[in-house]
Amino acid sequence: MRSPHDVQAVQDLCASGLSDYDVARRTGVPRSTVSRWRRTGSPVRTEPCPFCDGHAPPPAREYAYLLGLYLGDGWIGAHPRDVYRLNVYLDASYPDIIAACAQAMETVRPGQTADQYAKPTANMVIVRMYSRHWPCLFPQHGPGKKHERQIALVPWQATLVDQAPEALLRGLIHSDGCRVTNRATTEQKTYFYSRYQFSNRSQDIHDIFRDACDRVGADWRPSGPYTTNVSRRASVAKLDRFIGPKT
Repeated sequence: MRSPHDVQAVQDLCASGLSDYDVARRTGVPRSTVSRWRRTGSPVRTEPCPFCDGHAPPPAREYAYLLGLYLGDGWIGAHPRDVYRLNVYLDASYPDIIAACAQAMETVRPGQTADQYAKPTANMVIVRMYSRHWPCLFPQHGPGKKHERQIALVPWQATLVDQAPEALLRGLIHSDGCRVTNRATTEQKTYFYSRYQFSNRSQDIHDIFRDACDRVGADWRPSGPYTTNVSRRASVAKLDRFIGPKT
């Protein structure tokens, strides 16, 4: 179910004389939903929303992990009757990450089951779950690509991330990052050292990643416009405690 803010925004834009298409484009609410709301009035919520109705938030660790996956490779699609589907696109080579994603979804929305859709030609698995409340749980949802619009945590998200920055970093690395081993050769010796790389086209999402690194005491450095590295040995060791190589 859409939040009261979304409903009010649609009603205000409809009252201003905009077409259903223009209202949908400005708000991200599907045009069919705008048209129905215009005909029948605002929707009546038939199930509680964990945030719109003031219920307790989901567990911080599972939510922060799922938030990291969503910011990296997640997408929310609209379906009939104001139902939405959260899709997280993952590399089929890492079954443990796929299982962790499904478990996080089922913890954040208890009583529902995540399914998996494999795309062998792309070596990809899409972990999916339907809910009326995904736009409430992920207010970063909106029209267009994430790197072409502002992405910022709202206060209640920031509170959960403050409680579990490690889980957020784990989700971000599992979606858009990696742990690699580099080699450096001198005249005397060859050295091997590990580092974490996070790649994303959104500067806002990089800022979220870097802020979480600051919270766990891991030094980071930008590398080009779309990559953030964690390379210092002590910082890599800190991330290794809760991330490590992908499996």
